[in-house]
Amino acid sequence: SNMDFSNQFQQIQNSVVRIISITGQTPNIQIVSSGSGVLIGDGRKILTCSHCVVANTQTVAVLSGQNNGQIVTAIFNDAAADIAVLQAQNSMGNGVALGNSDNLR
Repeated sequence: SNMDFSNQFQQIQNSVVRIISITGQTPNIQIVSSGSGVLIGDGRKILTCSHCVVANTQTVAVLSGQNNGQIVTAIFNDAAADIAVLQAQNSMGNGVALGNSDNLR
């Protein structure tokens, strides 16, 4: 059966960001990789996958549906668990509430 997650999506859609790893300078910027993440906390931190953070590149976060992004810095990166937390200078939006999946039925 199909499950409707539209309400849950509405709650988080303004908290989803694209994570882009770039090299070079304007106008010769090359996109090395692209992934996604979600704003947490005060909207300055982003939870993403470690594989979205590429060494020797600049990491940019772009709020879903927008064209302008912010350069972000990895403040936590665990390749074994494939989890990273990125830090933006300014809040990018509302952070989502994190829960414990052990509490779900």
